[in-house]
Amino acid sequence: MGANPEPTDAIAIDELRALEASVLKALCLTINTAGSEFKYTILESVDGADFYFPLNAALFRVLADLHGRGEYVIASNLDEELRKAHDAIPENFVIDELFGGTLPGASDISAWIARMKQRATGSVVPAKIAPKPASAPVDLSQTQSAHMKEVVPAKTKADPPKATPDDVRQAAQTMPSTDFSFEEIPVDMSEVENPPSLSDVRLSDSIEGSDRSKPASAGDGDLVAEADDWSDYIDRVAFVQGKVFETGFPRLDEGLCALTPGLMLLVDHDRDRMYSFLKQVLDQVASGNDKPGLYFASELEKSELRLKTLARLGGVSASAIAKGQLKKESAEWARVEKQGRLAASWLSRVYVQEAPNGFELERAKKLVRDILARGDATCMVIVDSIEKAASDRGTARVVSELKALASELQILVLGATTDTKLLASREADLAAVFRDGADGEVEIEVLQVGREDSTTVAFVYDADTCRFSEK
Repeated sequence: MGANPEPTDAIAIDELRALEASVLKALCLTINTAGSEFKYTILESVDGADFYFPLNAALFRVLADLHGRGEYVIASNLDEELRKAHDAIPENFVIDELFGGTLPGASDISAWIARMKQRATGSVVPAKIAPKPASAPVDLSQTQSAHMKEVVPAKTKADPPKATPDDVRQAAQTMPSTDFSFEEIPVDMSEVENPPSLSDVRLSDSIEGSDRSKPASAGDGDLVAEADDWSDYIDRVAFVQGKVFETGFPRLDEGLCALTPGLMLLVDHDRDRMYSFLKQVLDQVASGNDKPGLYFASELEKSELRLKTLARLGGVSASAIAKGQLKKESAEWARVEKQGRLAASWLSRVYVQEAPNGFELERAKKLVRDILARGDATCMVIVDSIEKAASDRGTARVVSELKALASELQILVLGATTDTKLLASREADLAAVFRDGADGEVEIEVLQVGREDSTTVAFVYDADTCRFSEK
């Protein structure tokens, strides 16, 4: 195993602390964002060994683990998992500020990662510095070497683009300034068994934010004009516009004000009826909204779902079509064939994936990203059996995974189940309950989490043609 390069530069402890905090903040700001290049750059280029402070290393590993499990990351569950993984958390440790502020530029992130890797591979070392008065911020731009050596990879992962000295200088100037005093740190790291932790300072003090429109020393009481944040606010609002799904059932859409990205559970004891409803909604979203949809079929084959669509469009019994009982010259067959061929235009936005082993989160993410990469802002995903997917991990875990999928990729997920106990789940945004009525009538009540009122719509269900019609 080759030796680390001889150190040619030094890095101040406060700069190192700000570097690591800034990378962690950039990751937290993008961890739930679908397809974020920043997120994948950090996760693929950095690992725990690149961090000097043990608490920062533990925080990064927990973030990577939560993301790998497909969980939606917020301050509360990150703090909980971190405390399980790391036993040296200071009492005044806070984590909320990691999830606020403005995302830095790509060049800044690459430069910060490159500088961290220099420290990790030994080409730069933490510098021995004298304590500074609390009122004197460190001039980070003076800590950079004018002649940086190239970073030597410490592992086989792809490293970010190499940063030039000017890149690092510029990135250092955008990092949060620190105004704390620290103990002296020996240059000879072989004499230090345990590098210092963040126990002497709140994490939030190191990550005042990367919003360059505000002074680094601005406090909560300082005046900030609305115009300073207005552009970012408009961008955030613009991001969620247009992600509305009309189901094709007017009364249901009116009662719910249509559907938006999130998780909706559907509960029905009659599985085949529920599959007919799911396929009809998916088809109507694709044909009426010009939005793509992905159906994970763990109970039915593609041919069975196609038969439901063809029977519904043609108004002819699915059984008669399957058995070849329609005469080629009949009006019924002419109608089925005509409507079936016309459907090809919107079926180009419908995808069916047979999933005999049940829903798999990582596979779903990949397929959804492939769909969104074609230019759509959002899509619908249907999982036809939560129970089938839960065979090895429990229904509550699958519901949590579906929620994470919806939140991370900003899509609408419909999950079907026969388990009424899942109605108590706090993960779902909406829950629809199917109830039997007389003469083929089906009543669907939709409940919204956190609200006592509900929306109820009556349907007539024709099992032969696999068709739901509002009354």
